[in-house]
Amino acid sequence: MSPNKPVSIANWNCRGLRGKLPEIQANDYIYDLWCLQEIMVTENTYLHSNIFNFVTGDIRRLGQHGVAIAIKKSLRFDLLDLTHLGHHSIELIGIKLYTQGPSFIIINIQTSVVMNSSYGY
Repeated sequence: MSPNKPVSIANWNCRGLRGKLPEIQANDYIYDLWCLQEIMVTENTYLHSNIFNFVTGDIRRLGQHGVAIAIKKSLRFDLLDLTHLGHHSIELIGIKLYTQGPSFIIINIQTSVVMNSSYGY
């Protein structure tokens, strides 16, 4: 990544990721990172891309829809352990993104409308 190029981030409630992978990878999109909600992908599903690395918060219980972050392979990142922030009414995943300048914490969070959130997420 060029030192002067800002990181571009998109947010998308994609309502099913597998069929949307071509849209994310299309040349006309210039985003470096995608925060995706409602990916509808079950645990341990492999997502292949020549352009992006995917980190996923897979569906693990009834009422969840899954979240993911797609990061361009040219970017360096670490997956964050956010288990201490967990609650049955939210789905979240986070990364620490390293750039030529400062590093950034990116957290993708989705609340469930059918689950009661006592923490006020």
